[in-house]
Amino acid sequence: MLHKDDEIHEEVEKLKQSTNRLIYKGKNDSERKKALTKLEDIRDNLEDISVDDFKEMTIDENLDSKEVMSDITDILFKLKKELNMK
Repeated sequence: MLHKDDEIHEEVEKLKQSTNRLIYKGKNDSERKKALTKLEDIRDNLEDISVDDFKEMTIDENLDSKEVMSDITDILFKLKKELNMK
């Protein structure tokens, strides 16, 4: 019976090690792909916006919106430019 307990304990330890390796790999993958995940979230949020969302805005709010869109375009341009250089 003692031998059987040792085998079970050994298998449990192997399972724990495998689980820990998968967790570590998952964390590394998550950290490595963080920028991609953020970009996908931004894309999804932008897809939710339509022209109708701007119809009720004041002139100043519309101007502010256009400025923010311009800032986003500039940031994306710079990122794409830097990525193409690598």
